[in-house]
Amino acid sequence: MIKICPYCGEYFSDKLLERHMSICTKKLENQSGLFICPECDEQFARKKDFIAHKDAHKKEEPIK
Repeated sequence: MIKICPYCGEYFSDKLLERHMSICTKKLENQSGLFICPECDEQFARKKDFIAHKDAHKKEEPIK
C-alpha cells in the first residue's frame, strides 16, 4: 500500500515510509528544514507548502 509522508508530501510504500519518516523527523529536530526557499531563506517541512511558497514568489511583481 502506498502512503504519503506527512512531513514532506512524498509517496512511499509502508515499509519505506517508516524509514523515510525517521529521516524527516531527524531533520526537523535539527531545525535544518527540509525545503529552503532560495529567494528568502524561509524553511518548510512539507514539500507542498514549499512549492506553494515558490509559486507565490513567481506571482510577485519585480521591483523596479
